[in-house]
Amino acid sequence: MSADTILHNAKIATNSKPLFVDAVAITEGKIIATGNARDIFRLRAPATKVIDANRRTVIPGLNDSDMHPIRAGLSYNMELRWDGVPSVADALRMLPRTWGMGSLDRSPEIVGV
Repeated sequence: MSADTILHNAKIATNSKPLFVDAVAITEGKIIATGNARDIFRLRAPATKVIDANRRTVIPGLNDSDMHPIRAGLSYNMELRWDGVPSVADALRMLPRTWGMGSLDRSPEIVGV
């Protein structure tokens, strides 16, 4: 059987032994093999999509279902997004601008730390 997709050069959590593998083969949306890249690449066909994960950690099947859409809608204008801010100094400079955006009785919610 050949793989539709091969993900390699990764730290893939298996939830079994071994705890992590380097590569995974996927066919029709299901994992068909895990292991080292050499073994997984044996399942490569001409049409196989190959993804280099650049040593990122992969947790198959992890779905973040802990959403809070109501709270997010009510507090969106009070969020201070710090994801992607290059330094603590830059982040702290953002505080005075954000503090004035909402009501005076609430402080901003800092997100992305």
